Amino acid sequence: MRGGFSADDARQVVQWLNPLGVDLIELSGGSYEAPAMHGQTRDGRTLAGEAYFLEFARDIAGVASMPIMVTGEVSAAIR
Repeated sequence: MRGGFSADDARQVVQWLNPLGVDLIELSGGSYEAPAMHGQTRDGRTLAGEAYFLEFARDIAGVASMPIMVTGEVSAAIR
């Protein structure tokens, strides 16, 4: 989302959360105006696969000490 967190920002937040005993981080996104959670991009293209944020979650998992979970049509744990 324009003006939102970058991937670098998200990695930094996860690093801040690591020592706090967070149970897990769930990655999700989209809104009813731009429904990524329904598999649609703003321009109508279908997103690849059902676990929409899986690649981003793999990136975040590289700095996370807690499990990372993604949402979509299915939920999947990556660690």
